[in-house]
Amino acid sequence: MRYLIVFGFAVMFVMTALPAWSLTDEEANDLVNEIKMLRQEVGELKGLVGELEGPKDASREAGESDDNLPPVPEEAIGGDITASALTGEIGRPTSSQQGVQAQIGVVFDGTIMARSENSDRADVREVELNIGAPVDHYFDLFAQIAFTPEEVELEQAYATVRLPWNFQGKVGKERIPFGELNKFDGDAYPQVDRPHVMKNFMGEEGTNEMGGHLEWIAPFATNPTLSLLAGVYNGANGTDGDGDGIPDGPFSGRAGDRGPLLFGRATSFIEWDEARHEARVGGSLLTDKNDVSGRTRSDLWGADLKYRWTPDATGRGVILGAEYLRHKREELPTTTFLANAGRDMTSDGFYLYGQYDFNRRWGAGYRYGQSEQLFSQINEIKAHSLYGEWRPSEFSRLRLQYRKDNRNFDANVIGDRSDDDEHLLMLQGTYFIGWHPTHAF
Repeated sequence: MRYLIVFGFAVMFVMTALPAWSLTDEEANDLVNEIKMLRQEVGELKGLVGELEGPKDASREAGESDDNLPPVPEEAIGGDITASALTGEIGRPTSSQQGVQAQIGVVFDGTIMARSENSDRADVREVELNIGAPVDHYFDLFAQIAFTPEEVELEQAYATVRLPWNFQGKVGKERIPFGELNKFDGDAYPQVDRPHVMKNFMGEEGTNEMGGHLEWIAPFATNPTLSLLAGVYNGANGTDGDGDGIPDGPFSGRAGDRGPLLFGRATSFIEWDEARHEARVGGSLLTDKNDVSGRTRSDLWGADLKYRWTPDATGRGVILGAEYLRHKREELPTTTFLANAGRDMTSDGFYLYGQYDFNRRWGAGYRYGQSEQLFSQINEIKAHSLYGEWRPSEFSRLRLQYRKDNRNFDANVIGDRSDDDEHLLMLQGTYFIGWHPTHAF
């Protein structure tokens, strides 16, 4: 399996490098001339199309300009939906709006993994079906269905509503926009895998719940921006999925009905030097009751930072990211939970990474992560990762990643888990067909 991973990445490198090495100066000049001729032909065709179309809309009243039409929602830009399909009386969709076809796309994400613990395997992590479209001036709909070898799951299904005074909301089932990574699917991670702190504190696949949030964007004329979010979701009742005697997830409780999961987040974004530099800083909070009485709570705090430098249009640049999480579970003096004898339990962790993109196709990076085990400060894991990726187009990507886990586990608490270091080699292939939602910075 290890040789298969290395061989696959070597073939990938040769396939993309050979054409560039074999191109002569004469062939390059011929290619440039052909491109110029094609551009000229396209311009002539555009002129002919304009003559055939004639006036834009004969039914429009004389003197009425496009400036008086309602704005096109940003979510519609980049799709197959035109401005004319979204115009009409405010608050009342036209027949053309109601006839807008949904945008559909499929994402395939698979991995080949070689581990020092002799558990090599190839796996289809997920096949996702994404469906989305505007409904009218105020609402958009989005649904995401995930197919795995074990199950079919409705991961997300929500409506986005645009409101006055710089408000926007989402209601339905969604990935809670806590921090940097939880709001992304596996195909959008900056590396092949999730950092240990995210898996320990937010779950193996992240936290998605039924509910909704409201966002307000401050009407600043210039940088920096300010965004405030507040949300309410169903309480997350955890289970002992891995059989270690510890409930999974930061809000695992003994009571079945503890009330809603409350969420808050603030972010600020700034760019300078003609958008060559971009940075965003944010802070998040999730809080929930430990029991029906509400006398104790579990809180998850997070802080995240991301920076990007893009000096030119070649795709060259640097990305830096970091995220810190801290979980606190309050306990009554009479409560005995695990081995903690009623004392409050805290645990934390973080990750940071840096990536350099050589061009639009190639990039490489390093990530370091450190995380305490949830509900225990005794058990800790540290991980170093090196990775490289090849992006032949916006519809495909291959990644190769090496990770070393340095474990420090207490056998009395963690059970029969090994305290030895582990080495992993991972090859990931991600492919997009059709429409795919744009990932924000």
